[in-house]
Amino acid sequence: MKTNIEDLTSTRKKVVVDFERAEVETEEQRILGDIAKYAKIPGFRPGKAPLSLIKKNYAKVLMQDLLESLAKKGLQEASLKVLAVVDVEQPDLSQLAEVVHFEYTVDVMPEIVLPQYKGLEIQETPVEVTDEEVEDVILHLRKERAEYKPVERPAQQGDFVKVSYEGTLNGKPVAEIEGVPTIYAKQMGTWEEAGHSIEHVPHVKAITDVLIGMKVGESKVATETFSKKFEVAALAGQSVTYAVEVKEVREVLLPEIDEAFLKGLKVSTLEELKALYRSQLQTNKSQQSEEQKRSQINDALKQTPDFDLPQSMVDEERDHILHYFIEDAMHHGMKQEQIEAQKESLFASAEKRAVENTKVYVLLEKIAEKEKVEVAQQDLTRAIYSEAIRRRTTPDKYIKELKKDRRRVDDLQRKIRYSKTIDLILKEAKIINYE
Repeated sequence: MKTNIEDLTSTRKKVVVDFERAEVETEEQRILGDIAKYAKIPGFRPGKAPLSLIKKNYAKVLMQDLLESLAKKGLQEASLKVLAVVDVEQPDLSQLAEVVHFEYTVDVMPEIVLPQYKGLEIQETPVEVTDEEVEDVILHLRKERAEYKPVERPAQQGDFVKVSYEGTLNGKPVAEIEGVPTIYAKQMGTWEEAGHSIEHVPHVKAITDVLIGMKVGESKVATETFSKKFEVAALAGQSVTYAVEVKEVREVLLPEIDEAFLKGLKVSTLEELKALYRSQLQTNKSQQSEEQKRSQINDALKQTPDFDLPQSMVDEERDHILHYFIEDAMHHGMKQEQIEAQKESLFASAEKRAVENTKVYVLLEKIAEKEKVEVAQQDLTRAIYSEAIRRRTTPDKYIKELKKDRRRVDDLQRKIRYSKTIDLILKEAKIINYE
């Protein structure tokens, strides 16, 4: 066997492998012997049929297995850590020549100089739970069990208002702008809380603010100036004008915090209820704090000077992001024809994010290699159980799914290795308390 490697780019190689005819014939006989162990030939017990007959009856299987085996041997001989086989030129093995010629186009990891990843400054937000936050949760619980009584008066703070609105940006309906969810564009007959101020719940603050004092049938104009870092790129830093019309106003009649209310929440006292939700809030804040710290590590790695990326990794990540974009858009009410019209911009956005993500993945892979980060069986088992719970299935069923596609197992192991590498970087980081 002879191999030759040609650099197409720093991350893409052309591998040429030549096998002697005798090598191919030896491998063919080995595979025939394996097939013979399970081959079912009429008139013969398994393992007893002549190899010539097995070769004739299982010719397709034999050729496929032989090609795969030779391809694997050729790449092993090249001593490359192959990320993906982009293309293969395979010979016709039904008519063996004296030299059997294979050509592979493969992607490999780039050779890079790692940035300083130890001692990064990471900000940590406080995780203490305030009495006000606990009271907000209890108020939310009361609102979930409230009565909503129609009223004739103008809307007051906290009332629920049925409203229609439509936004325009520079004279153009926001609903016609690519990539904008309907909640920020146009709604017909949706319910909003007058004076709503909970930041983590998606809403247009200018609309909920203007509702205070409005009557049924009344119309007003509200202007919302979105922050420059707003998640919807088309609206970031823009001022949108909304035409708002009130259809109905309902007063919220909150239930008293009495024995029946507490019993419905399976607690005996108000103090017990507060303690329960304080603990839940503490857990949530701690998780969010950890996620924020890990996100800062990702952001720091993204600042590394650019280097060549394996295109197959970028393509795979782009397709994954694009799939998520489309699912999210449909979830927010975008129709198929709207998505189709925005296909180019969605593709461009997915490509940009894929390049950023792949850059981080390569860096984490290189750091993991340098620090000898390994995935133990217990890491894989723990991840399988967690993923099974997230997918609302049993670990056994999820394992059966994984066994059908080896790539999914590889992807899961890679995610675990990246996570452990971020853990390592975080352990070595300089944590700064942020108020």
